[in-house]
Amino acid sequence: MFRTTTTKALCVVALAALVAPAFAAEWMTDFDAAKAKAKAEGKSMLVNFTGSDWCQWCIYMKKDVFDKPAFEQYAKDKFVLMEVDVPENPDFDRDLRRRNEALCEQYHVETFPTIMVMTPEGDVVGGFSSAMQSVAQARGPLDAALANAAALKAADKLKGEAKMKALYAVYNKIPEDFRAQSSLRARVAELDTKNLTGMQDEVKAQEQMDAVKARLKDAGQDADKLLSIVEDALKNAHPKNRGALLEIKAGIQVMSAQTVDDVLAAKKTLLEMADAIPEKAALIRSMVEQRFADPARVLQNVRLQRSR
Repeated sequence: MFRTTTTKALCVVALAALVAPAFAAEWMTDFDAAKAKAKAEGKSMLVNFTGSDWCQWCIYMKKDVFDKPAFEQYAKDKFVLMEVDVPENPDFDRDLRRRNEALCEQYHVETFPTIMVMTPEGDVVGGFSSAMQSVAQARGPLDAALANAAALKAADKLKGEAKMKALYAVYNKIPEDFRAQSSLRARVAELDTKNLTGMQDEVKAQEQMDAVKARLKDAGQDADKLLSIVEDALKNAHPKNRGALLEIKAGIQVMSAQTVDDVLAAKKTLLEMADAIPEKAALIRSMVEQRFADPARVLQNVRLQRSR
């Protein structure tokens, strides 16, 4: 009887070895170690910013993409995998959470899941901020990011104006939402002394927004202080920042609203934002009209949120 049980157990183990994927995805949690590994292996990093126990879309992403053998096979020769998790679990390692929150702040991550592809130096070359439904769907933006990484590596071998133009070409291929996280903006601006690309303006706009966001963070939850900071920034706003600043102002107005008139003031601010972003004006106006169709209901929902 003992021999039979043992034989069956060995057969099960052997079968498991046959059907198990040849590569088991290893998700690192130490950013510096992940960068060192990527550099040593000549790979890019795939960084998953996630809220593993509260973000439903993050959970779907893990189930539908990252846990699939097809993803493991796709990623094994291309990426060092890095997970930046900010769960609600109170038992989660406090030091790791602190480091992960710092990474979220460093890379301006406010949406989960956010997946970034980075060079071993930590420079963002692509990614996406959504939950993909399959490995095949995820491969599109990931392959594009890998192409950007290769182009960046080639550009770094050039000099002078040729290097500037090559870096600028890579920059323009990075998804717009991730360009601020890339050092390419500053690198191109430094090389483009005549500002032919307009990148020096981009850098000035980014510096202004970074300064405003730092002031807003220091102001805490005081709505009057927050509005004062944004109003002050709007007085000398870089044209590229005006729309974003008006959006921040409207958000503060909505969340601090006490009357229907306060809600309507926020609506007016958002319509100003539409004027500041002509290429998206029609879409913004349509969304604003839908959202504020019933200002009293908006106020009721805001009060409910504040009471929680």
